[in-house]
Amino acid sequence: MDIQMIEDGTHIAEKAQRFQSALAAVNARIVFLAGFVGARLDADGEVQHILDRDNPAFRQAAALRPGHASLVAHRAWEELRGLMVLRCALVMHALDALGLGLTHQITSQVERNLVRKGIKPGADGFELHQQMDRKVAAGPG
Repeated sequence: MDIQMIEDGTHIAEKAQRFQSALAAVNARIVFLAGFVGARLDADGEVQHILDRDNPAFRQAAALRPGHASLVAHRAWEELRGLMVLRCALVMHALDALGLGLTHQITSQVERNLVRKGIKPGADGFELHQQMDRKVAAGPG
């Protein structure tokens, strides 16, 4: 199903628009936070390290005191991780509600919009998008 072919005002069009807006906002915040904490989300395994809290920044949290400058960075790491988990949940919900084709089209558009804004491809660490690319290219089956 092509997003341009969906009539405005339909239930699916509204869901698609809400998903696109939410995904764009979450991705933009992820890119900002990754830059703030110095995370390289385009590096192999970095996304999984963050999701698993295997990144050294998560282990340093126990020694932080309230008001400590590093506490701000730790909170940013936690927010980054939380948004990455939220993004996965958003995509899973979209796949259920919109199907693979439309979800893939929307995620592709969101990724292209980031690139147009000068964001390096992969800077948002959105690995699910790459998996959808392969699934869509493989076709039904």
